[in-house]
Amino acid sequence: MKRWIWILSVAFVPAVNGQYYFNDIVANAQTHQQYKLLRAQRVKKITGYSREAGQDSGGDVLFTQEVSMDGKRITLYSQEQNGKTSRTITYYNLGKLVKSESGNKNVQSTTQYTYHESGMPSRIQTTTRDTFLASTNIEVHEYFFKKDSTPDFAYIIRNTSDTIQVIFT
Repeated sequence: MKRWIWILSVAFVPAVNGQYYFNDIVANAQTHQQYKLLRAQRVKKITGYSREAGQDSGGDVLFTQEVSMDGKRITLYSQEQNGKTSRTITYYNLGKLVKSESGNKNVQSTTQYTYHESGMPSRIQTTTRDTFLASTNIEVHEYFFKKDSTPDFAYIIRNTSDTIQVIFT
């Protein structure tokens, strides 16, 4: 039994490392590219809907994305057919994502970003407040890079007490 647990844990670790790399590094770079494109094309508002594959209706999500006049704030509103709504506001400074706030009726989440001189994220802090459960969780991702700007390792810190070191290979 212990052998199977060890095999499963070894198989799972690379996926976890990849998750942090994708969510924090790759998705951040894609966000910056999308922001630059929106600004270059002088987009002010996007409205649309998404639908689950294979469904004619019922799973539709209506959304509106608005870019502020100065381009420092993008607000995304979404509404599902069942009436659930959410709002995400992203803030930019000098073309870099610096803060994101999202929430719905019971859960509010704020993520703050700081960057190395190379432009890569150095610290990502997410604070989630759940008013229904009366709880607050804080998760910090601190990244350290090699001289060639590839990620070396990161610390994932949950609620200032639980720390995991992720080593990128």
